[in-house]
Amino acid sequence: MVSQPDLWRNGEEPHHERHFRALRPPGNAGSAARRLSRRGNRSLKHALHLAALCQIRQPGSEGRRYFDRKLDEGKTNKEALCSLKRQISNRVYCHLIAATRH
Repeated sequence: MVSQPDLWRNGEEPHHERHFRALRPPGNAGSAARRLSRRGNRSLKHALHLAALCQIRQPGSEGRRYFDRKLDEGKTNKEALCSLKRQISNRVYCHLIAATRH
């Protein structure tokens, strides 16, 4: 999905979030609504979305517990799903980095 040179391009740790565009651009100062960026690697975003949905569907999974915790914090379903996708993205990145170091 993500080629190795893309992960190491600038030597920055949050660089992987540019592919997924998990970082949201700032919205209007007075507005609570924020729009998601449409840029990034579409196939990677799709795979992470499917992984998040699969985890939410499993009642006892770690992803479901994380999603429920975000809902209890007052986040909407979309915000909780976005947070779960970001968590999955961070975990995938850590596994990719660990695999390249060994």
